[in-house]
Amino acid sequence: MAAPNLFDAIAALPALQGSTGRTTFANSTSSGMQGLSSFSLRNLGTIRTLTLLDGQRVTPANVTGVADVSQFPQLLIKRVDVVTGGASASYGSDAIGGVVNVITDKKFVGFKSNLELGETTYQDDKNATVQAAWGRAFLNDRLHVEVSGEYNKENGVPTGGFAVGPGAGGRTWFKSPAFQVRPIGQTTDGKPQYTFIQNAQQYQYAKYGLITNGPLQGTAFGVNGAPFAFQYGSNGVPTKTGLVTNCFSPFCVGGDLSGVVGQTTSLAARLERSVGYTRLGYDLGENNEVYMTANVARVTSLNQPNAGAEKTANLTIHCDNPYLPASIQAQCVANSPAGFGFGTSNGEFPNPVGVNAIRQMLRLVAGADGFRRHLWNEVVV
Repeated sequence: MAAPNLFDAIAALPALQGSTGRTTFANSTSSGMQGLSSFSLRNLGTIRTLTLLDGQRVTPANVTGVADVSQFPQLLIKRVDVVTGGASASYGSDAIGGVVNVITDKKFVGFKSNLELGETTYQDDKNATVQAAWGRAFLNDRLHVEVSGEYNKENGVPTGGFAVGPGAGGRTWFKSPAFQVRPIGQTTDGKPQYTFIQNAQQYQYAKYGLITNGPLQGTAFGVNGAPFAFQYGSNGVPTKTGLVTNCFSPFCVGGDLSGVVGQTTSLAARLERSVGYTRLGYDLGENNEVYMTANVARVTSLNQPNAGAEKTANLTIHCDNPYLPASIQAQCVANSPAGFGFGTSNGEFPNPVGVNAIRQMLRLVAGADGFRRHLWNEVVV
């Protein structure tokens, strides 16, 4: 596969569905998983899949102890072994789902390089990968030295805007889906309690603000606070109690969808990787080796959560609010002196929040492999 990141190729295996990557948690601000490439076997979660490099644990890239595969030296990877089932339990409680062991080529000799360029069908998410590796043997093939370096950048898929319609690059994936849930007492008609709908309209907020209860329910605000009558979907009519006829809380179907925030998030985060790796190994015997490795990596990602940070009818506006239009303020004093409920998508926010995650690793390992004592058993008959 011509994938810009080894993780993208391995995570495509059916057993690894549920692995995280730059498309996971792209709508989140505080999960700590943004841009983290980590495996999840059997969809049991990344903290239940142990990822090793040459049979050794790797410096965690997250507080849960999960390793970031994008920090591995990918051009020198020889194979990837996966251990599942009961055998993985011997590795510890963090291997309940299984173990993914990434094996490097420890005897690589020569030079190889890789250059990849690409973009999506929608002419976005442009990516570039540059990799090079060199290895050589000295002292009658006893001393092995190898070095690799790589740089990769994926621009990510930008966000769409508010409402339902063509999103980033003209994509039409977003249909504002939701489950409409009826009260259980109303299901005596034989129709289901749960109905899947598209073009779902949250009647608890609008793009710039919506009055959600009381005599003024159904009054929305446009640019610069200009009031207007909100168009509910499903031919809904506000009841002045917070509910809307012909709709089931909290959704109508259709109507004014300008405040829907579902496609204001990143579809894929921007990812930038710089990885350096070197290994020095010396064979003391046919099966005995001492070695040292150094792995330096820096991975950054950038994603945008929901642009609006919507408030679903959980705000209260008092009549003396100086930002209320004069006409609404007068009606508020006359009809709802205690104020009114208010919901908004915060569409007026000038600069959407961006989450820039930076992960840096310096990993130094020294060790020895293959030292054994040979025992002979003599059987006398």
